[in-house]
This record gives sequence, C-alpha cells and structure tokens, in this order.
Amino acid sequence: MLRIAPVPKTDPFGYYSAEGPGTFEGTLAAVLGVDGCVVTRAAFQHLWDGRSPDGLRKLGRTRRFRAWDVVAIDPKSLPIYEVLHPESTLDIEAARRTASRAMLALLEERCAWARRGAGGTKLEKAVGLLTSRFPHKLSRALQPASHTHHILWSLTQRLDSSWGALPGIRSTRAARNRNGRHGSGHRSALYLAKREAGEVYQAVLRAELERHGYRTRDREGFGFELVGVSDRLMRHFSRRRPELLAHAERLRAEHGDRVPEQKLLVWAARGSRAEKPKDLSLPTLEARWREEARALERGVKLAPPTPSRERGRDR
Repeated sequence: MLRIAPVPKTDPFGYYSAEGPGTFEGTLAAVLGVDGCVVTRAAFQHLWDGRSPDGLRKLGRTRRFRAWDVVAIDPKSLPIYEVLHPESTLDIEAARRTASRAMLALLEERCAWARRGAGGTKLEKAVGLLTSRFPHKLSRALQPASHTHHILWSLTQRLDSSWGALPGIRSTRAARNRNGRHGSGHRSALYLAKREAGEVYQAVLRAELERHGYRTRDREGFGFELVGVSDRLMRHFSRRRPELLAHAERLRAEHGDRVPEQKLLVWAARGSRAEKPKDLSLPTLEARWREEARALERGVKLAPPTPSRERGRDR
C-alpha cells in the first residue's frame, strides 16, 4: 500500500529524521554524487531551496511545490515480528530496501517527466528521479507500524542536461489539454502509477522475505502477513486504525455521500493525527511491546491504553 501527499512545510527534516537518518536514492542521486549518502539537514534545506545537495548549484527556478511524500506501508505483522524476534531486523530491513528500489525503478519509468516552456505546459522525458528515503517504525499511536517515507523531490534533469521541475497535477492537465489529449489528463503520472507501485513494493517485499526463509500467508482482501504473528496480536497493535474509521464516520455524517470514501480517510488521517514526542525512546517502546505481546499470548488481560500519558508530550 502506498500513500502520497505533499511534504509538509513545517520542519519536514525534523519529522522525517526523528527515527533515524535517511539516505539519497534514485538515478539523480548518482548524477548529483550523493547516491547512498546520508541526508543531512543542510542537504535537505538546499534541495528545499531548489539547489543541489551541496548548495553549490541552482537546479532551475525556485519552485512553489518542493516534494511529495511517497509512503510505502508494510504489512502489520512485520514490525510485530521484529519486536518479538530482534535478530530478524537485518533480513527484514534488507527486504524493505530491495522493495523500495524496485518501486522507485517503476516510478522512474513512469513519472520521470520534466516541465518546459511558458507555464511549464510542455512535458518531456527526463533522466530520472531523486528521493530521500527515511524508514520509520512507529505509528502516531506509538505502536509498531513500519513504513518508509520516500521524499520525491520535484526536480529532474532533462535529456539535454538542463534541470526542471516534475509536473504537478495542474501542469499535467494543462499539458494534456494543450496537446489535444483526453482521458486522465487531470492526474499526474505519480498518482496514476500509485497502485501499481504499491503492488510492486508488496510483491518484491514478500519475495525477498521468503528468499530469506520467512513464511508468509495471504491476507484477506489484499497483501500478505508473516506466519508467526497472530491476528490477536495484530488487532492489539492496531489502535490507530479504529481512530481513523471513527473520525471518517463523523466526516461522513457531516458531508454525506458526495465525498469518496478514500478522501474521507485522508481527511480523517490529517484531522486526527497527533505529533510524535520529540524525546521518545524506541528501545523503551520495543521492550514494552514485547511485554504486552507475551502477556497477550499467555491470555493476560491488559489494562486499556492511556493516550494522555503516552501522548501528553506531543507538540
């Protein structure tokens, strides 16, 4: 599953790097000499300002829209399995990296287009994409929920070596209309590739895990889960999902059926999210999760969560 949204303007680097460093990836990372390098705050800010990661070159005009956040969400059983079996982390993270690379390869094939001309209405094929990859392990309810943020920068290199911006939704519509095309011109290539990119990520992730010797099972509806993590454990560590559904129901009552279900869920996620504490300790949380998992497996009834304590330090 993929989620795509604009990168927030308020201290984005602080949020994305809160759980560990990110790395540069993509064809343009090699072009810019930062492939596999750690994303520093300075490099992030340079790109945000429309410059190269080292700050020495201007990469086209300053853009109002800087980047997308492409979030690849793992099956729920993966982070729980890592908590119960810490020795599996290296294998699982390697599988995630391989799945991310496969997903990025598809996005480069489908979405590497550059704007050109007055208003950026002309689109032409580009060299590739630049992403900053930040793996996260926490949900906003402070429960295990591994997902990877791929910051897809809105810049690319044209085939003549000049630099330009990736097309946004509005510029794609203008380009399609100007060329006399019809159909899905109101959507950018990134959104059109979203479903297939998510399927590629899930398929490669599953194949890599099985190659490392992990057993998987089909999940009802779509996707897979790891064998060895019970449905009971997954329900216990899925506190965020009921919050979203409850908030979406309130929005449904307010807006009626004229708003699509997926859009309601997006609104619910934005409207009900709490900020993660700055001083959280992942090892402490993992120790607590292990205790909860063992208690559940023994049939011990756990006390209900106390959000005010767990999230009282939120910004």
